[in-house]
Amino acid sequence: MFLDNRGPPLRITSNNPPRTNEKTQRITWSASEPATFECKLNGGVVNCGGKGTTGGYTTPNLPDGSHTFEVNAVDNLGNKGTPQTVSWSIDTRGPTVQLTNRVPPQTSNPKTRITWSSSEPGRFECILDGIKVACGSGNTGAYTTPDLNDGNHWFSVNSADPLGNKGTPVRVEWKTDSTGPDITFPSTLPDKTRASPLVTWTSSEPSNFECALDIKSRSIKCGKGTYGEWNGLNIPHGRRTFWVRGTDNLGNVGEWKPYNFEV
Repeated sequence: MFLDNRGPPLRITSNNPPRTNEKTQRITWSASEPATFECKLNGGVVNCGGKGTTGGYTTPNLPDGSHTFEVNAVDNLGNKGTPQTVSWSIDTRGPTVQLTNRVPPQTSNPKTRITWSSSEPGRFECILDGIKVACGSGNTGAYTTPDLNDGNHWFSVNSADPLGNKGTPVRVEWKTDSTGPDITFPSTLPDKTRASPLVTWTSSEPSNFECALDIKSRSIKCGKGTYGEWNGLNIPHGRRTFWVRGTDNLGNVGEWKPYNFEV
């Protein structure tokens, strides 16, 4: 008479990753002898089908988080083996990226530096004005643009975690202006004037004006805005040059513009 009170040894044959972004998992196993299988998913009994020396189970779609599958084998005499378990976590969410420095909406610097952080380690994907640029990986990142032309610019950054999950890109926009104001005198200014002429001009953008008569190094402040005027008093006879230039709100200084006249 042969006494058998030992359950069938069982082993998991599938190679299930400990972390995945797949919502379902396929677990397979084999037993040392024909058996029926008893299975649990996250503590609840599930039907894992039939009997034999091999078996398999595909989970339904599972939420993000930790999960455990357990399988045991029962032979024809009712002997149970030792349960085998597989544990894994599901992560389908991409990293959250946020900018960590303030990029001014307008700057005179042709270079702009952008810094950011990620809620988990990832590979950063960056775009500058529609062109992909390399910007590293990790929990934090930074990118300094090359010298940019005057005008509007934008930069976006996203992060892809080791599972390939991508977050939502964050974007920043700014304008580069490294050009000083352009001063224009009206064409109606006369070539010859009296001793107290009125000189007017316009600027291509709001400016603080500097004015000088003949010698630029002796300039004085003479108003601000997009329109300016200067009223000369008792200017001696002869050829004269009136100079004016503007400085915009970003500190860009325009060129001196001359108005030549004779008193």
